[in-house]
Amino acid sequence: MIRGVTIAAAPNSRFGQRTINALRAAEQSDLRSLGSPYESGEALAAQHRIWTTAGSSAEGSHSSAVLAADAEGNVVAMTHTINTITWGTTGIFVDGVSISDPAKLYASRADAAGPGGRISTDSNPMMVLDDNLQPKLAMTTIGSGLAEITFVRLSDAVEYGQHLLDSFLQPSFHFANQVEANQYDPVVLNTARAMGAPFVELPARAMALRGYIIGVQIDRDTGMMHGGFNERGMHGSVEAISQSPYEVPSEPEDEGGDSALDDVNHLVRP
Repeated sequence: MIRGVTIAAAPNSRFGQRTINALRAAEQSDLRSLGSPYESGEALAAQHRIWTTAGSSAEGSHSSAVLAADAEGNVVAMTHTINTITWGTTGIFVDGVSISDPAKLYASRADAAGPGGRISTDSNPMMVLDDNLQPKLAMTTIGSGLAEITFVRLSDAVEYGQHLLDSFLQPSFHFANQVEANQYDPVVLNTARAMGAPFVELPARAMALRGYIIGVQIDRDTGMMHGGFNERGMHGSVEAISQSPYEVPSEPEDEGGDSALDDVNHLVRP
């Protein structure tokens, strides 16, 4: 239990246990007592330190994050990937699709797993469970910074109690300490740097190592679901499909913001 909730991760994810360890460290150090990491440089530096000391990170690519939830509250959070380098190394193509070569890409992991073992993955789908072990929040990510943004968004939810719709409007640090320019308050960012967080501020187009995240939050009492994704440059959609007796209210008006929360629907029980 972390802050009164159970966190579930994919069992073979290299980043799942690291994310849980970091969230536990945030609780043990009472990270939220330092204030919000979007308003306090000290809190941002502490959040970054907790993540970087929880383990190593790695790049990822050529993947799709998929998340689905039905009206009964069943949730699937997954990452779909071919697990291959660009064009593959086998030279074998079927209908234009290269044959996956994870044994080439992850040779050291295959050796460590041994015959019949399960190779670890960089995917990092995560869920927050209620007291009845039912999912109340689920997220999945892609991109080189998938591990960092998962921790930051779950930190928003678990450590600070933020709603998904508020959390997804906030900035995040990414792989290799990258942050997008003009997202964090300059005073907060400079304070965090002065306290040892080596953030590198880059314009949006230069953010090659960012993470992309999608999520859904479920209110088990009302049946309301909120879903969305954030981070510029992500391609995807959020949809609510109505099947009687459920209804889908009209979408909020698009005001041209940067967040894909402009494309959020709510699935509501009558």
